[in-house]
Amino acid sequence: MKKTLASFLVLDPGYYDYEQPLAVVIHDIDTFQGKLVHTQCWPENLDLTDKNVVITGNGAISKALSRALAEKAFEVTML
Repeated sequence: MKKTLASFLVLDPGYYDYEQPLAVVIHDIDTFQGKLVHTQCWPENLDLTDKNVVITGNGAISKALSRALAEKAFEVTML
């Protein structure tokens, strides 16, 4: 049985337009069993308390988000 490293994967690919988020190409992303969230389409009721979270990207949004999420999430990894 495969161990799940994260319950949530936050995608922050950088530049975007207001109509549609920038598409992210990650090999085998369709096999990820957790929840995918794009920073441009952040759900208001998303609760990451005690969850394992991986953030893709390394821009200013990712850095600020990782610090904010670390306050509630069990573990935050920036990839």
